[in-house]
Amino acid sequence: MTAENQAQLQQNIDAIADILCRNTPAEQLATLPDIEQAIRQQAQTWVWQRVTF
Repeated sequence: MTAENQAQLQQNIDAIADILCRNTPAEQLATLPDIEQAIRQQAQTWVWQRVTF
């Protein structure tokens, strides 16, 4: 992967993470296990279904 592609990927990952965190209720972000579960659920719902090869 080129450095340009890596930078673009990181920028997009940061944007996705920000959106997922802003749209996750605060009570689901209280502990590390809660955060992991909430973000995994969000990713499965919104991200992984869009990743195709």
